[in-house]
Formats: sequence, structure tokens, C-alpha cells
Amino acid sequence: MKVDSKRRFGRLLGWLMILFLIVVIVPVGAVMFVISGIWSALDRALLRLNR
Repeated sequence: MKVDSKRRFGRLLGWLMILFLIVVIVPVGAVMFVISGIWSALDRALLRLNR
């Protein structure tokens, strides 16, 4: 009985880690993607203005 509950806790911990990674990494990745897009757009606009 004790081993079963321990295994269940481990599985729960694994799911929580995966969920935490998804919740943290996905928004951070989205923000980085947006910043990258804005940065490249700004770079292009500045190049046009300089010419």
C-alpha cells in the first residue's frame, strides 16, 4: 500500500513538472518570439529611414 502511494506521488510530481514547464516556457517563448518580430521590424524600418 505504501509503495503504491509513493509511486502515485511520483507520477503526480512528474505531471506537475510537465505542467509547470508548459505554463512557464510557452508564454516566455511567445514573448521572445514577439520581441524578435518587433526587433526585426524595427531594424528594417531603421534601414529604410537611413537610406
